[in-house]
Amino acid sequence: MVKLRMMLVIAFSVVVAGCSVSTNVDFTDVDTSNTVTAIGLGVLPQGDKYSEQQAHLLAVKASKIDAYRSLVEKIYGVKVSSSSTVRSLAIESDSFKAKVEGMIQMAEVEEVKSVMDGLAYETTMSVKLTPEFRSYVLNGKN
Repeated sequence: MVKLRMMLVIAFSVVVAGCSVSTNVDFTDVDTSNTVTAIGLGVLPQGDKYSEQQAHLLAVKASKIDAYRSLVEKIYGVKVSSSSTVRSLAIESDSFKAKVEGMIQMAEVEEVKSVMDGLAYETTMSVKLTPEFRSYVLNGKN
């Protein structure tokens, strides 16, 4: 009986020691070639408010901002809040919000091209996930 108890204590100690959690993350050996790529889309504004050149520049700018937003979504994630009201076993109201927040630095524009028969622009951007950037994201400084 004593031997069985001793074996159980040793087995339990080995299992508990194997389940320890490290709070220190070491990024020194992380492959820094990891790159996140995102695509943004911007549509030409309708109407006569802008000249043709201005409309194209605004669509390019919108596609770049949308690409930044997509990068933030991929790196930081999306916070979704939702609410539903059910009455008499039927949904009375259903609403949700999505929020994206973060900071992107050192992103590079890979390509800007006209799409949808010239009615929109598509921008492809990328950012390298260096150890410093990963540490910045993990420490919540966004």
